[in-house]
Amino acid sequence: MRKRISLKTRHSDLTIAEFRDHYENRHVPLGLSYIERFQWRRYVRNYVVECFGSPVAFDGYTEFWDDGDNDDVLAAFLSSPEFEVLDRDDRCFLSVDRRFSAVVEEEVLVGVGDRDCDARKYALLWRGAGMPARDAAEFAGRLVTRLGDRLVEATLDRVAGPPSLGAPFEYMLSLRVAGEKPPLGEGEAWPSARASLIRLDPVETPSDLLYRD
Repeated sequence: MRKRISLKTRHSDLTIAEFRDHYENRHVPLGLSYIERFQWRRYVRNYVVECFGSPVAFDGYTEFWDDGDNDDVLAAFLSSPEFEVLDRDDRCFLSVDRRFSAVVEEEVLVGVGDRDCDARKYALLWRGAGMPARDAAEFAGRLVTRLGDRLVEATLDRVAGPPSLGAPFEYMLSLRVAGEKPPLGEGEAWPSARASLIRLDPVETPSDLLYRD
């Protein structure tokens, strides 16, 4: 499946709680009402709870998965008056000039675990700074090995194609880890001096509300 990640930054006059409330109770139902156009197979919102390392300039990010064969349907929808309803709602709670969205290449390092288990979700983001994809994968592999039995799930995402100069990340390593200790700390090897580690509160849309053939 094709995966897209979209970073979200709230209006400066909204609290985190207000931003999240609008997203979950207004924007998500609105988006799902057009599921036949988007054709999402999986849909997850991730809200930033805590940040380690370099600070991030967004309040959360969304992950979308589709089959990758609906580009014509999606392009027609994005240029239609129907889509303007969603676009207007974006402007009600998001700083739209700070949006960033990209298709990513997803590699599952540790298979999808029990999403109901007591584990915290983290994302480690960094720009390559000349780091080849092979080295990024080796770093991720070492961290996965070190975390051992604490690790419930791990995926490594790489922005597809050449990263733009304004892209806030090139690699994103997502981890679901048991216990309260973050997966990386001071004095440990980080992939970049400007890497960011964020703890997240994920909300996933039930599969029965998503696209089905």
